[in-house]
Amino acid sequence: MGASESACSSTTNSGRKYDVFISFRGEDIRHKFKSHLCDALSRQQIEFFVDDFLARGDEIWPTLSRTIENSNISMVVFSKHYATSKWCLRELVKILECKKTDGQIVIPVFYHVSPSVVRKKTGSFGDAILNHENVFQEEKQMWRSALTEASYLSGWNASVIRYESELVNEIVKDVLKKLIEISTTSDSEGLVGINSRIEKVKSLLYSDTLDPRVVGIWGMGGLGKTTIAGAVFDQISRKFEGCCFVANVRESEKCGRLVYTRDKAVSQILGQNVNVGTPNIPSYIKHRLQKKKVLIVLDEVNNLKQLEILTGGIDKLGQGSRVIITTRDRQLLCTYGVEFIYEVELFKYHQALQLFCKYAFKQDYPPEDFMMFTDKVVNYANGNPLVLKVVGSSLYRKSKKDWKSALHKLDKISNPEINNLLRINNEEKDIFLDVACFFKGETRDFVMDILNGCYFSAQFGLSALIDKSLVTASFNNRIEMHDLLQKMGWEIVREESFNMPGERSRLHDQNDTQIYSLYFDYKGTEAFKGIFLNMSIIKDMHLSSRAFKKMYNVRFLKFYQWNQYSRVHLSRGLKYLPDELRYLHWVGYPSRVVPSNLSLENLHASKLKRLILSNSKRLTRIPDLSDSPCLEVVNLKYCVRLLDISLSIQGLKNLRYLYLEGCKSPRGFARNVHFESLVTLDLSFCTNLMKFPQISGNIKELYLRWTGIKEVPSAIENLTGVFVLDLSDCERLIYISANICKPESLEDINLSGTAVREVSMSSLTGLKKLKRLQLSECRSLTIPSLSGSLCSLRELLLNNCHLVEIPEDIGCLSSLERLELGGNDFRSLPKSMKQLPKLRKLHVNDCNMLRSLMELPSSLEYLEAINCKKLRTSPDASEFAQVVAERCMNGVPYLNCIFINSPKLNQKALSNILAESLQIIQHRATAEKHKKGIDLGMCYPGSEMPDWFHNQMEIPLHNWYNRKFLGLALRAVIAFKEYVSNDNYYMTVPYKCLIKTNHATPFGLEGFLILRGHREYKERRFINSDHVVLRYHDCSQSELLKDGFTDCTVVFGTPDFGQKYQVKHCGVYPIFAEPYVTRPCIALDKPSAINQDVREAMNEEYHITRRLGNKASTSGTKNDLIVISSDEEEMEPHPKRIRTKLNRCA
Repeated sequence: MGASESACSSTTNSGRKYDVFISFRGEDIRHKFKSHLCDALSRQQIEFFVDDFLARGDEIWPTLSRTIENSNISMVVFSKHYATSKWCLRELVKILECKKTDGQIVIPVFYHVSPSVVRKKTGSFGDAILNHENVFQEEKQMWRSALTEASYLSGWNASVIRYESELVNEIVKDVLKKLIEISTTSDSEGLVGINSRIEKVKSLLYSDTLDPRVVGIWGMGGLGKTTIAGAVFDQISRKFEGCCFVANVRESEKCGRLVYTRDKAVSQILGQNVNVGTPNIPSYIKHRLQKKKVLIVLDEVNNLKQLEILTGGIDKLGQGSRVIITTRDRQLLCTYGVEFIYEVELFKYHQALQLFCKYAFKQDYPPEDFMMFTDKVVNYANGNPLVLKVVGSSLYRKSKKDWKSALHKLDKISNPEINNLLRINNEEKDIFLDVACFFKGETRDFVMDILNGCYFSAQFGLSALIDKSLVTASFNNRIEMHDLLQKMGWEIVREESFNMPGERSRLHDQNDTQIYSLYFDYKGTEAFKGIFLNMSIIKDMHLSSRAFKKMYNVRFLKFYQWNQYSRVHLSRGLKYLPDELRYLHWVGYPSRVVPSNLSLENLHASKLKRLILSNSKRLTRIPDLSDSPCLEVVNLKYCVRLLDISLSIQGLKNLRYLYLEGCKSPRGFARNVHFESLVTLDLSFCTNLMKFPQISGNIKELYLRWTGIKEVPSAIENLTGVFVLDLSDCERLIYISANICKPESLEDINLSGTAVREVSMSSLTGLKKLKRLQLSECRSLTIPSLSGSLCSLRELLLNNCHLVEIPEDIGCLSSLERLELGGNDFRSLPKSMKQLPKLRKLHVNDCNMLRSLMELPSSLEYLEAINCKKLRTSPDASEFAQVVAERCMNGVPYLNCIFINSPKLNQKALSNILAESLQIIQHRATAEKHKKGIDLGMCYPGSEMPDWFHNQMEIPLHNWYNRKFLGLALRAVIAFKEYVSNDNYYMTVPYKCLIKTNHATPFGLEGFLILRGHREYKERRFINSDHVVLRYHDCSQSELLKDGFTDCTVVFGTPDFGQKYQVKHCGVYPIFAEPYVTRPCIALDKPSAINQDVREAMNEEYHITRRLGNKASTSGTKNDLIVISSDEEEMEPHPKRIRTKLNRCA
């Protein structure tokens, strides 16, 4: 057998050997059309197969059949005598079979034959089939059907296009387009997660004009910029007259080969040897480049000179040309004038999992017994592909013992391939280390205020780090850093001196016990540039008065804590502070005075913006601050001995935040004080403050919680811009005076815990902007009516007010989104509740008289009814299902109902709520073409599984993999081992699900089975019984799961669950977009409710196993089963696991 094959590499990376298989009748086209077509395909480097043998035999067919299967496209050239060949007709049948089963693309070419002749089998086609001898009628019928099917396919007609050369060109263009589409639908060379990134780059390359365009691919090292650029290059290079990929430009310059690399690239583009040897490109070469449409990729560029030498200016390239530049420096792209920049994203969890497994296990999915190890590595890498590759490769074929050892050492990054990502100058490196050790998560303004006092060009240095993706500025203007990069910074500091922390530049590691001895033994040296110490996690430390004497170069000194009690003691005071100190933050400073050598000049007192002396228990007065006119923040929280507020504070024109919380008896305010710029004034817990001073200005937030104030301050009338007023826990406050309405700007009023007895909404009518009203813990409160003009009220909190009824006119609060009514004595909710169109959250916890929850608005997303001992009636299942339908229609993402410790509720009714809700989701998904669904959650007392979850079965599976998968229904029974305190009452049961798809690409999801309580409970409480937790997790929008999955592993809980509560039973069930008759999942008592294909499978063979308290047995067929199982060993502390296998039928 002879074949003519292109010698060039394949266009696609689908794993198939040939791009195109050509089926033709040799005597019609062999010496003319076929030869022209093959030449054109070869010029475009398209790999094709044609069989040039005239004689055929039966032994040829298996090879020919495999060749068709191993091709991306089949081209069928229908000519006059095509149907006279049995082999051509058999090829056609095989080609259409591959189209049906594998999605192979078929391109018919009607060469001087009308499609209608092929379709109707007239003329030579009809005669040919009739004249075939020794052929069964069944095979002839297959030929006829194949000819009919092929005639309807979109293709090319030689009679429509006048010139044969034009026809050949159009066919080749069509083949190229389809091959590019094929290569886009599968990851190039098995690369993970690259397709979406390729499409984003290609969208930037597209233009409806002929102007040249430059696109930048930007991101930190290790994210796959080169890989993306290479994949894009492979897919689009054939559209250009010349193309070149210049790899690792940075290294070429480093080796002095930049000009040589440029000449080599130009030679490749022009198709001839060019040896210029000078930085400037001669004009005659530039002129030639201007005439060509070229594609150039410049990889790993890090300075402008490289671009100038390699491209000679973008205007020197021809129309339609494209240049792709990959770099870590965004500013470089901006300086060069690049308008179109793609920032490479970190990998999503399922992509990171697949990539790691490719290197660690040489497969797409981890072995089950390595799943927990794998998860830890994937989470550690935080989406960085280089880390996944390096760590995965290092763990390949290693034992579990080696894995455990490696996981303990993950924080100690030493691989040079990762560390080499940090290539920056000295000042940028110092700023990078400062952020890594001290300032990650701080606001950009705060960081710049400090760094400007330390570095010559701090602004430029920080911006450069951002441009290089080493540091990021988040959406709320905070300085952030990838966890891996932060650990790299820590490692760099540690490597300055492994065994002697005193020789390191920055001390920040609270887990390094050696750090404390530096203070005891005066080992601190001039190497120190910064010290941050968290006093909350250390034992009491007694510092010498000379502790900082040798630390001349310390610029940052911060002692902080999360409680009010300082563990650092200065029994003899402090005599020295570092001369170079720029930032001093010492919470609970344990001395009455600061050292005399403190250099206010270095601290730039005239430019000082923040003064933080909080928790300084011995501080009785603060210094004169009149020399610090730039002060914006003064924090004196819990300086309990502070008596006099300096008049110099009151004269600070730029002061925006004044915190005096916990200063029990602040005095010294002038009779009339005007704060020109003050935004926030906090006098909370100033328990001896009986009268609020006459303050005016532009204050926005006023906090007077737990003070001795007896009435709403009259000064409130002067604060026309205030929008937050907190008078909570002012136990002497009895009534609300009318002046509270004078500042019409008020949006948030907190009167919780006061002695207020009555609040009439009509008295608040002037507050048209009021969005939040808190009246919880007002034990004697009555509310005659809620009608008024509170049209903007979004949150109303009325917990623990002993209300015996809720006003019927609550439905008038048209903007209400959150309503808390816990701890009251009403028996039912008013019917007008259903009229609240925007209510999303409703809390009725500890309502011991509440019996019914029937009237609920359709907008509800979260219902919490905890410790409702007499609650019997839950929402009707049908009505609740309609709520779900409306939530789906409006695109609301979730709906959760929590009934912890409400024992009298009907468990079956609650189960039916979720069952009917899932049925609604299925019907809507089917009717609305798989529209985004909704996440559902429910928790209630009980230990029985819903009917549709109660039984475990094994059933043969037929074609479930191609159903429209919607999501997973999960359930668990939780047993509690101890009562629940304030800290752990707010609980969840975590679950993690890993799904292996039919494309062998793993998909990961994780979430919580919610067991949620109220954080503000003041006493410890029991959860008195087992609880059932149900959850539906919507997966309908996952592209990876569109074609189904073959393996699903779900892990409930974490290894420490046994200490608090135990997962007694658990289960998982896949939900599909097919309507059920009565129930959303398989049940034993109503087989009619099961999907048709599953019901047929059950009729063939099935085995049912009921839960009997021990490990569930499994039996039945060995393959093609859906298995849902759970261990039930009562004392087992580790997480429960469920493994569901969905295997294709043979």
